Amino acid sequence: TEPLAQLCSEDYPSKPNRVPALEAMSAIAPPQAASLLVKIVENSREDGNVRKPAAELLGKLKTPEGVAVLVK
Repeated sequence: TEPLAQLCSEDYPSKPNRVPALEAMSAIAPPQAASLLVKIVENSREDGNVRKPAAELLGKLKTPEGVAVLVK
């Protein structure tokens, strides 16, 4: 999952790959994905084209941490 985490990173140069990488990580490693998705959703400087799908994926994971962030 480490290469996927790198693709999901804000610093990764190929931003179009971030959302598919987030989707894959959510399917393969939900706990790790939830932590990463929370960071993306909470970052107001994050691109909306990544932030919105991240929030949707976080909602689908239904983790307590994720729900708390989405309810804010």
